Amino acid sequence: MTQLVEFKNQKGEVLRGLFNEAQSDKAVVFAHGFEWTTVERKFKNIVDALAGKINLFRFDFSGCGLSDGNFSDLTVDKLGRELETALTLLREKGIKEFYLVAHSFGGCVALKTAIKNMAVKKILFLAPAFNQKELMRFWFVVSQMKKEPVEITWENFKSYLNEEAFAQDVARRERMTKEHLLLNDYFAQNEKVDFQNLFDELKLERENILIVHGDKDDKVPPKSNNKLPVEVEIITVRGGDHDLQRPDMTEQYLDGAVDFLT
Repeated sequence: MTQLVEFKNQKGEVLRGLFNEAQSDKAVVFAHGFEWTTVERKFKNIVDALAGKINLFRFDFSGCGLSDGNFSDLTVDKLGRELETALTLLREKGIKEFYLVAHSFGGCVALKTAIKNMAVKKILFLAPAFNQKELMRFWFVVSQMKKEPVEITWENFKSYLNEEAFAQDVARRERMTKEHLLLNDYFAQNEKVDFQNLFDELKLERENILIVHGDKDDKVPPKSNNKLPVEVEIITVRGGDHDLQRPDMTEQYLDGAVDFLT
């Protein structure tokens, strides 16, 4: 049975998640990406496959999905504290080990959390957006050139990058991103950060890390993650986009993901 769970973050905002209980002292905890939620199909597929075998907890970060709170002050550190609060809640239920499943920007949050929390024993990264420094510039160029008759790719975006204009954009106090207002804390903190560098601090055995990435991901191109530990297994989804939710994509990695988490 799926239970609705409510808890508060460090600001007193009410976060909500879905908990599937099992007779186990282990739990899979999901961390969604930027402006996403944990009721996405890719997470639900994993939950359906593992229900009854291991505890499962999907919660939404503040300002997203089922959760209350403010999206505008989003940072890796803020979401990391929310993830830690979720793990503390599960410890109170008798859970001792955690397996994290993180999508896109959630991968940065999961990686930083795993470095500090030794109870995290495995991480499954789905299309992780680790290289924020270069990705932010890539996204900026794509947005600036969308009306021009040229296709911006990971291979050519630097040819069109105006660093001065990018710096001015980062300095903006606030902006709209799809449906959310976002302050510039996220941009100011990440415009020089490549989270791949944190793998040197991660104590997990590399066999306990799995990455799934679509080879047609145009939001977080696979080549952006160019400094991953060589021992880490990567499942490449042929024709896979950033969402990794279509059935033809799911069937390429779901069995491997479920085996990894059991």
